[in-house]
Amino acid sequence: MDVRRAQEIISANERIPVHYNGQSIWIAGVNPTRNTAEIKTDMFATDTMEVLLTELTEVN
Repeated sequence: MDVRRAQEIISANERIPVHYNGQSIWIAGVNPTRNTAEIKTDMFATDTMEVLLTELTEVN
């Protein structure tokens, strides 16, 4: 995934499914300088993890 698409997903009105290591996740933020995303297991989770955007897959 690239920075532009990750930012579009965050801004979308509807839920767009994204997976990290085969698990469904929420993108909480994007760091374009580092090409990373802050992710969490669901929209209400408090724990986050920073991963490379290339490790995220949009599920169509």
